[in-house]
Amino acid sequence: MRMVLAVLLSLTSEAAAAREPVGLQVFCLREPAHAACAPVRRDAQADVSRALLDRVNRHVNETMRYRADARNTWSSGGAAGDCEDFALTKMQALRAAGVPAGAMSMAVVRTPRGEGHAVLVVRVRGARLVLDNARGDIQRLEDTGYRVVWVQD
Repeated sequence: MRMVLAVLLSLTSEAAAAREPVGLQVFCLREPAHAACAPVRRDAQADVSRALLDRVNRHVNETMRYRADARNTWSSGGAAGDCEDFALTKMQALRAAGVPAGAMSMAVVRTPRGEGHAVLVVRVRGARLVLDNARGDIQRLEDTGYRVVWVQD
């Protein structure tokens, strides 16, 4: 069983990434109450201030330490982690602040350099805003230069 899970977690092809990431599936089995495991509503919008998004993005980026995760284990709320861990932690903080889970989505993207990356997308008044551990500022998804491989739907 561990071998099968390890093989599944190591899939990084575009075809595999186009489906819900196995890491997120395993995370939701472990943490079903997390906001990332709630159904996403395409029409849901967060009525939230940009200041709150900035504050959460900055706080998590400054307090979590980046640590590469060779096993690609998705987690939330730790002192260190990689990009999806930052995004999950931001999602949980925003959920605790009253942002509807259905207005937030995890996204897997390719950076302009072709690297795989995960970010949090929050839908606010028609805009898809990206909270990203690689950037201090919040940008509209279409302004990031990222190519979306998969977004929670």
